[in-house]
Amino acid sequence: MKQKMLILLNIVSLIGIVMFFGGCFDDCDNVKNKNIILLVDISDNQLLNAIKSDLEKNSSNLFAVTGVNSLNACEEYSLSIAKICSDDALDIKKETIRIEKKYQSRRMEREQSNLAPIISLIKGNVLSYTSLSNSPEVTSKSYIANVLAKAINTCDKNNINTIFLFSDLIENDQYISFYRQIPSTKVDIKNSITRLIDPDIYCILKTKINGGLNPEIVLVMKSNSNNIDRVKLKTYWQEFFGELQLKNVKIVDNLSYINASTRIDSAIK
Repeated sequence: MKQKMLILLNIVSLIGIVMFFGGCFDDCDNVKNKNIILLVDISDNQLLNAIKSDLEKNSSNLFAVTGVNSLNACEEYSLSIAKICSDDALDIKKETIRIEKKYQSRRMEREQSNLAPIISLIKGNVLSYTSLSNSPEVTSKSYIANVLAKAINTCDKNNINTIFLFSDLIENDQYISFYRQIPSTKVDIKNSITRLIDPDIYCILKTKINGGLNPEIVLVMKSNSNNIDRVKLKTYWQEFFGELQLKNVKIVDNLSYINASTRIDSAIK
């Protein structure tokens, strides 16, 4: 009898050891993060409608390009969204999905990588932006550069960072307004950067870039209703990012032009 009890205890102990170490082997030592930020310019109602239409038609391409459709074990996908308007605060909302362990069933992986929270975040915030874009207080200015700099500063260089800026790219604040004049010489563009970006934000930004931060930046450029020269706008932002030593940048008209089979790593020349 004692011998049987001893054997039974040994079996139970062995099962416990297997379960304990098996669970340890399933845990992720390191989690790879794909960090996506959407910046939505709501300074004009017509502009916002164009952005909404793009997101509704081409969000599947956005998800394919940024890798959420190929999420693997020990990877997480974070998506944040913030508005650009007359308030230069970075009012950011975020959702994260992750596959938490290795060697899980496909059903568990599908459940953990479900896009529902991400889609809900985008739809909910874009819906709230619709009413805001009709308010003169919200649309009177457009702090593109400063909000973009703040968004870049939230990035960790150890993550895979991609920032999508949906805008007509018309900077319009108390310091510089592209409605009046777009800086065109290298000197004017260089001087404009330190006027558009708060000194403390700029200092953090340069420190991060010098420390190796190099996010992918996709400018989704929408038409403007004021017939401002798109070539001049593109040239300005080309020089803007060049001065900041941010070379991993691309300009597209809408998300359908981004090829899901290629990385978003074309530098502006």
